[in-house]
Amino acid sequence: MGLKDFLFNNDYSFLLQIAIILLSTKLLGLLTKRISLPQVVGALAAGIILGPMLLDVVERNDLIVSLAELGVIVLMFSAGLETDIQELKKAGLASFVIALLGVIVPLVGGFFLADFYNTEQDPEMASLFWQNIFIGVVLTATSVSITVETLKELGALNSRAGNAILGAAVIDDILGIIALTVVISLGGKKTGDGGGEKHQRRPRQPQHPRQRGETRDGRAEQ
Repeated sequence: MGLKDFLFNNDYSFLLQIAIILLSTKLLGLLTKRISLPQVVGALAAGIILGPMLLDVVERNDLIVSLAELGVIVLMFSAGLETDIQELKKAGLASFVIALLGVIVPLVGGFFLADFYNTEQDPEMASLFWQNIFIGVVLTATSVSITVETLKELGALNSRAGNAILGAAVIDDILGIIALTVVISLGGKKTGDGGGEKHQRRPRQPQHPRQRGETRDGRAEQ
C-alpha cells in the first residue's frame, strides 16, 4: 500500500484533504502577497500543484466540488454586502462598454486563432466555422468570483474603478451565456446532417408493363 492509499483510502481522509487544501492555499497565498500578487493567485497555484497536473495528491470528488460551490456562494454574498448599488448604477455605461469589448475582442481573436489551427473537418462535428466561433465564445468567459476576491484584496471593491470592473464582469458573463446559447443552437448540427436529416433519393425502379396498365403487346388494358 502506497502513501497516498494509506492517507486517503480511509473513513477520515476528507479531513486530511481539507487540511491540505487550507494549508497549501494559505501558504501560497502569503507567498504571492509578498511579491505583490493577489492571494487568489496562490490559491490557483495550490490547486495546480496538488491536483492531477503535478503531484496528484488531492483528487476532484463530490466533497471538493460541494466545498468549492459553498466557498463561491459565501464569497459572492460577502461581496454583495460591501457593494454600493448606487455607485454600481453610476458605472453602468462604463461597465457596458468594458463588457462589450471584453466579449468582442476575445471572440474575434479566438475565432481567427482557431481558424488558423483548426483546418480538418470532422464529419461527426459541426462545420469548422461554428467550431471556431464556439472557441471564440468560450474565451469570452470571465470569473466574477476571482474578480471580486482580487478587488477586495486591493481594497478597490467600492471604488469607481472597482464598481466599473465588477459591473463589467457581470455583464460580460450575461453576454457570454447569450452568445454561447445562440452558437450552440445554430451550429450544434453535424455537417453530415446538413442542418437536418438528408433524405436520400431512392433510384427509380423500372416498372413492369402490367404495372403501367399495359398488356404484353403494348396495348392498354381495358
